[in-house]
Amino acid sequence: MSVIVPLFNHAEYIGNGLQSIADDPYPRIELIIIDDGSCDNSFDVASQWLDQHAKRFERTSIRQQENAGIPATFNRLVKQSTGEFIFPLASDDMVAPGGINGLVSWYLDRCIKPTLLFSELAFMDSRGRPLPASALPGYKRDSIRLQKSRRRLKFEVVTRWGAPFQMHFYPRSLHRAFGGYDESLHFEDLYFALKAVASGRAEFAPIVSRRYRLRPGDMVTPGLEDEQFSPVPSRHAVLDDFNLAYRILIRLMNWRSNWLNRGKNG
Repeated sequence: MSVIVPLFNHAEYIGNGLQSIADDPYPRIELIIIDDGSCDNSFDVASQWLDQHAKRFERTSIRQQENAGIPATFNRLVKQSTGEFIFPLASDDMVAPGGINGLVSWYLDRCIKPTLLFSELAFMDSRGRPLPASALPGYKRDSIRLQKSRRRLKFEVVTRWGAPFQMHFYPRSLHRAFGGYDESLHFEDLYFALKAVASGRAEFAPIVSRRYRLRPGDMVTPGLEDEQFSPVPSRHAVLDDFNLAYRILIRLMNWRSNWLNRGKNG
């Protein structure tokens, strides 16, 4: 099991995040960290923590690089890792209690072919204090329906991008099958999620795997349409992976997104 952490300007939070990984009951974890050009002392904080806790892990690695962006950093993290499964963790988030162990068990019990697992998340405040047990009700998502219906899961990933679909867990073989993350895009998660649902290799696990940190000013509303966060490039990149009906739907959604952004820019 490889936990990969792209680290960027989170010196205040990274220690708690790493400790949450160490606290998970899953026994054999390798921890791979890349500092993607932080301007604070994130690298020093993470390095000191690893020096003190390295014996907890099968293997650890941490290195610095000039800022390369999220998809490129994720590809490098996966390349440096060796575990059969990949569990990405943002450097300001935390693993929920038993989150890694729970996902591995759920996957081994239910997944026959290489599959991307989405999972539930819980919110915490800026100080790391837990908020409600599951964030899904706030996004008007039904955990049971997402788990039981792949058609529903596919439709929601395509049309209602947002939490918890950024919470990924997958076997290394899936990263190879998808050709890694598309480094021409700004973000990695939507592209990978769309590749998975288009190929029928995605499921939803009703397990709270992570705690997502909310800070003053954070925007967590699903369906955000903004030039910086626009899903248009990711949707366009995977268009040919979908059937005709979804290709038409995606083209209409992309047209709408572009129209909304043009309106905002006058």
